[in-house]
Amino acid sequence: MRSRLVPFVLVGGAGTATHFLTALLLANLTTLSGILSNFGGFSAAVLISYFGHARLTFRTELDHQFHFPRFVLAAGCGLILSTALTWITYDQMGRPFWQAMALVAVTVPVLTYLLLAGWVFVQKTHRGQDLWIGGLISALCGGAVLWLFWGDLLSHDVIWYLFATERWLGGEALFTDLVEINPPLNFYYTVPAIWLSQASGLLPESAQYVVFAWVYTLVLLVSWWVIGAKQTLTLPRRIVFQLLVAVALIVPAYGNLIQRDHLFLVLVTPWVLALLPPKEPDNSARIYYLSALAALGICLKPHFLVLPILVTLGALIRDRDWRCIFSPSNRVMFVIGVLYVLFVALVHPAYFSKIVPHARYTYDSFSAGSGVVIGRVLIVALVGLIGFAAARIGNKTSSAPVILLVVTLAGLSSYLLQWTGFRYQMIPFVGFLMLGFSWFIVDPGMRRFPLGIVVIVLVILVQTNLLRGKYANPTAVALAEWITGAKSVNVLTSFVSFGPVTAHLAKAQWASSYSTIWQVPGAVNKLEKTDCSIEWEACAALQEILVQTRDDVIDDLMAFRPDALIVDKNSGYFDTPNFDWMAFFATNPAFDQIMTGYRLEAVSDRFDIWRLK
Repeated sequence: MRSRLVPFVLVGGAGTATHFLTALLLANLTTLSGILSNFGGFSAAVLISYFGHARLTFRTELDHQFHFPRFVLAAGCGLILSTALTWITYDQMGRPFWQAMALVAVTVPVLTYLLLAGWVFVQKTHRGQDLWIGGLISALCGGAVLWLFWGDLLSHDVIWYLFATERWLGGEALFTDLVEINPPLNFYYTVPAIWLSQASGLLPESAQYVVFAWVYTLVLLVSWWVIGAKQTLTLPRRIVFQLLVAVALIVPAYGNLIQRDHLFLVLVTPWVLALLPPKEPDNSARIYYLSALAALGICLKPHFLVLPILVTLGALIRDRDWRCIFSPSNRVMFVIGVLYVLFVALVHPAYFSKIVPHARYTYDSFSAGSGVVIGRVLIVALVGLIGFAAARIGNKTSSAPVILLVVTLAGLSSYLLQWTGFRYQMIPFVGFLMLGFSWFIVDPGMRRFPLGIVVIVLVILVQTNLLRGKYANPTAVALAEWITGAKSVNVLTSFVSFGPVTAHLAKAQWASSYSTIWQVPGAVNKLEKTDCSIEWEACAALQEILVQTRDDVIDDLMAFRPDALIVDKNSGYFDTPNFDWMAFFATNPAFDQIMTGYRLEAVSDRFDIWRLK
């Protein structure tokens, strides 16, 4: 080690000097910005350090395809570590800046030396199965996502799950004390975030970001493992593909991170990649693991079953072999799906006895018109079709375009089957498009001109999603400002985007068993259209739903006595606008008695704000 120490220091000093001088020259002699000049200096320093350490410090016979990607990753790790140490020591702990720099000066060279000596400048072994590179890339991408979204507002659906899961773990029962239309799986997926929050002191939303970053990192690593086992891509192509996969799993959900549709995309991705040629052998143990992981995503919504169904139909048409119906993947997914349904029936029987009957009568009120549903997805579908056509022309011998087209159609079908027009339900469709185009870009057999078209299409998709921005909810922000100081809040509305997220922003308790009063619009709409003299049984069922929902909300008002009660005077999903919530609840005399304890504090065109006297 002593013989390496002096060259290591000298080469490191040369790299630092190169970084400084190159950045200085670029900043003064060109029109580049400071950030780009610094990046140019960093890039030059990487090259000097790479050849210097290889020739002088470690005296390695270089294989650039093997050693250079590792060196770049090692340099990136040093950069991230120095940034993290500075942020923690200076920004978070408030220590003097020189102490942060001293810590960086000690730790980063040690880390760099260990990586260079033990991992970068070593003899190449198991190039096709090397998980180190994939692990580093995956960890860096996971850290980047955590940094990018840290402190940002989670979407209203995710906020509701955080509130409800914490209350569930505190003893309240799902689907009776906490009324949710969706199956219980996502409550279980939210448990680790609540546990982490309680153990670490992190805010629940921060803990949710940490848990997702870990899952995202693991999925990326598994994806690297899957592609490496195929041994069809060189190492540089694998690295490019890994980075593109990382982008494809985040950009479609840029404004709706950790939604159920997003989790579905993330969890099924390794299984989708295993479908690419050469296909994973049926007798491979890997396919069982990947199918189980995919099933954990598919079970989030029944609409997601369309993915294995269409993949099986595609294989049946392509291979004309009915045995594909009983493939290992389908068997694993079927068993897990059946076990999940049995689990819900045994552990959460109220879901089937209470929630499903209510949803059958009322949930179609959330359906949108064909103009909204089709219009929202049409341009994306046309752009995607251009990309797939180019890929097919670019490599006519590969089966990958057809396989990925089937997967993408499954993503589109899951959106259309839900028929609400909610943008977050497009996440699987857009994500599968991006995964497909990512594969086409690194396909060695792809011709240049079609490849250029695919790249342009992918850039358009990425740019379009990024331009929409991260999740924002200005209405909830305004409501939270109106109720400043309230310790608990309830919102009488049919929009989930106005409820728990307002409580979260106001740092208040969500004082309701419901995320939104979702049963009422459908029941009211159907009663308006139904001839109750003929269909009296249906009308009786609808009236029962309305009465039960009304009484549940009133019970919440009596139990929680929220400091703030917000009334939405223009709730959505009603066929007749301006539904009067106050009149609806006043049909129970207890409501008028409750309201004697409140005063009307603020009025707008949209909301009435009541505060506890």
